[in-house]
Amino acid sequence: MSLSYRDALLQGNKVDKPKVVLTPKKVYKTFSTGEIKKMCVWGKLGELKQVNPAVFTKLAIELFVKTMTDKLTEIEMWKNEDKNQYDDILKELDERADAIIECIEYVNSFIKNESIEQTNTTNTINMKPVDIYAICFDGNYKELCKVDTSKISVSMIENLIFKLKEKIMEIEMWKYEEQNQTDDRQIELTNHSNGILNCINYFGRLYQKANETSIDV
Repeated sequence: MSLSYRDALLQGNKVDKPKVVLTPKKVYKTFSTGEIKKMCVWGKLGELKQVNPAVFTKLAIELFVKTMTDKLTEIEMWKNEDKNQYDDILKELDERADAIIECIEYVNSFIKNESIEQTNTTNTINMKPVDIYAICFDGNYKELCKVDTSKISVSMIENLIFKLKEKIMEIEMWKYEEQNQTDDRQIELTNHSNGILNCINYFGRLYQKANETSIDV
């Protein structure tokens, strides 16, 4: 059947509309806070990546990172126990610690703004990170209160808390050494340990809200 000139023109002007392919929205499984914590402390990075990124709010990040940091400290203590002084066990503990560190880095990757609110707005001084570490390791809490913490990142605070806990454990070991068995030396070591503990609590207050808040995931 022949087409008229008009019909042929209309047919020639027909343009097939491109098909729009919709990308299916990824559906995430719902995990409880306890389940996510378990992934964190066992260094299950693959499982952690299955958690909806929306879960990692500022408060959630602080909570999960603190949980992992505490577990790293616990693992370091396990490595000093007599029953764990075997190469295979120490290797297993090191591998678990490395896996947890990877999880910490992953969780921290969701931080959009690492700036920390200034905790002491009066009589503050600017210091280099190395100076802050020195103050904390000396247990000089009064000097720490003068430091401007507005430029200290969350990751630095996490590292400080971890390192300071290690220092306290080291001091506790010093107390059992023969050359430190005098009353004056024991008092000195105890005061040093308490000073560091005050510094840990100082930084720990930045996490207080996260610890006291129930996070709905």
